Amino acid sequence: NRGISINIGAYIGLNKIVESVLGSSKRKVNLSEVSEIKKIIHENMIDGALGLSNSSDKLIKESMTPDELIALADVVAKYGGRYSAFVRGNKKEIQTAIRETVRVSKEANIPTDIVNLEVTDESFFGKIEEIIKVLDKHRESGELLTMTQARYLA
Repeated sequence: NRGISINIGAYIGLNKIVESVLGSSKRKVNLSEVSEIKKIIHENMIDGALGLSNSSDKLIKESMTPDELIALADVVAKYGGRYSAFVRGNKKEIQTAIRETVRVSKEANIPTDIVNLEVTDESFFGKIEEIIKVLDKHRESGELLTMTQARYLA
């Protein structure tokens, strides 16, 4: 009669917050908008969010700098949250996204997950070991990084 309980944890979706702040405008965020995004993240963390999720898509790349992402991750880190980055693309895009994600992790001092790593460049297929070596190097220096790989061809 007691049944099974379901536990659900949610991350804050950065894309949706940026969309709500910028509307249909395609441009860089300004200081006031970064403050507004930080406030929304703060409120969500108080409400129990596990952390901040970033799909690293075109909207985020075009509207935010890595320094602004670090500032947002700082808010999450104050609550013991995590930074989660969905990384996909060709070899150059993957390498750039991983460098940026590692930088956010290190500078915000926040546990970070690279989720569903998806390589779309056939010349880079089967070379996950290269990425693992980079992440291992950072883990050895004390950074809290994990990674999962998409197990399908998109």
